[in-house]
Amino acid sequence: MLRHLTALVAPLTLASLASAQATELRSTTPASGGAFQEFGASLALDGDVALVGAPGDTAFGSFSGAAHVLRFVGGAWTLEQKLFASDAETGAGFGRAVAVVGDVAFVAAPDEDNANGIDAGAVYVFRRDPVTAIWSEEQKLVAASGAAGDGLGRSIAASGDLLIAGAPRSDLVAADGGVAVVWRFDAGAGAWSEEAQLLDPDGAAGDEAGSAVAFDGVTALVGSPFSDESAVAAAGSVAVWSESGGSWSSAAELRAVPPEAFASFGGAVAIDGDDVLIGAPLEDGGGAVDHGAAWFFARVAGTWYLRNHIANPAPAAHDEFGARVALRGNTALIASPSDDGGGKLDGGAAFTVRHGRKYWYLDQELGASDVALLDKFGSAVAAGPLHLLVGAPLNNTSVGSNTGVVYEWTPLELDLDIDPLAPAPGQTITMTAFDGEPGAPLMIVVDEIDGTPVWLELILDVFAVDHRYALDVDATNPLFGATIGVRALKISPTGPVVLSPRVLVDV
Repeated sequence: MLRHLTALVAPLTLASLASAQATELRSTTPASGGAFQEFGASLALDGDVALVGAPGDTAFGSFSGAAHVLRFVGGAWTLEQKLFASDAETGAGFGRAVAVVGDVAFVAAPDEDNANGIDAGAVYVFRRDPVTAIWSEEQKLVAASGAAGDGLGRSIAASGDLLIAGAPRSDLVAADGGVAVVWRFDAGAGAWSEEAQLLDPDGAAGDEAGSAVAFDGVTALVGSPFSDESAVAAAGSVAVWSESGGSWSSAAELRAVPPEAFASFGGAVAIDGDDVLIGAPLEDGGGAVDHGAAWFFARVAGTWYLRNHIANPAPAAHDEFGARVALRGNTALIASPSDDGGGKLDGGAAFTVRHGRKYWYLDQELGASDVALLDKFGSAVAAGPLHLLVGAPLNNTSVGSNTGVVYEWTPLELDLDIDPLAPAPGQTITMTAFDGEPGAPLMIVVDEIDGTPVWLELILDVFAVDHRYALDVDATNPLFGATIGVRALKISPTGPVVLSPRVLVDV
């Protein structure tokens, strides 16, 4: 039998989550380029492919920019190709925003000069050849109604054969009213063509619609973080658009309840199916100025409802919690790039949020293991079923200042690590599980023996609150010589019962 030796017990509060939360799996730095490239200023994920923007790259002049295509192979992120604009120019900021869908990558250069004028902005499309595995520039997209200073590509989102790019300084409706432009790929013609212009339904000067955009294939979000709402100055809003057969219609307009002046609601947006996450990084909420917050909405039978409001868990002035957000399934990331993470000024922080039985709940705080002042960890986030990525573009590496780093965590709500996996008789093994939720007891269960499922799971023990304990293997164990499947099980006071992936142990 497995005999319990010791349980390590420690009190757990939100302020002390760092001692119990999952540590980063790995960090990635640029394979080429020098200082000040700001690798990790933007992030996009699709499966095992990540697109990382480095708008400060100087290969073609100061802030000409670059984007790195990384592929996850053999437990590490490997550079597949570094992308540059075919007409790269100084100050274009190529890589300030990125998106990737399958073998198609989109890289924005919002300060690029073109026929529309200085800083009109553009988005470059790259496609990967499945035979050669080489990414080549396919097309450069500029807005038909673009003008100088529009900043097209300040935000971008893509799904399938559709791309949406925000131009928050566009004067199409009014001065700096903003717009989001939609392009569709025509496979027959082999080209992208402009399809629609998405505006704030009640757009006005200074709204800056398109500062943030998100798209899941049929529903688009366009953030207007400086729009006046219910006579509240610059409270912000998010327009919801629906697409069907190439036709776009305004479906709803989401607002904070109640709206707060200069909260920048809509400064960051994310969507996954019927769930929407909106950042309000300058919200005060009666606390420290600009500490920030995030709002979750859900679509039920075609109508959008406010799900819940997540406040900055440790509000301090100018944290900007909600400046960047990501959403995938039951997991969300909310970043505070100006948080004094690790006690370092503007070191930055990010938080995982999980969907429980009814609401979203704050799960754990993520921080870089090498956090330093002014790193701005959380300047970009990306969430997928396999990876959670957080960028710290101002991190100083051995290459130089502001080189940038991208960090990764597991998206699993509950993970179990057992060492060693083939213990000798009497050898101590350590089981560690991470979930970061205060007060959630964890149990160890055996649910498989030599490949045969156990009908009634065998509960070995209950974890201590720091989610770590040690066992030894008794030489008289009748199961010795078998392979057992072990899981951690969490009964959350705020969320559903969660099982970790199975870990096979030779006992």
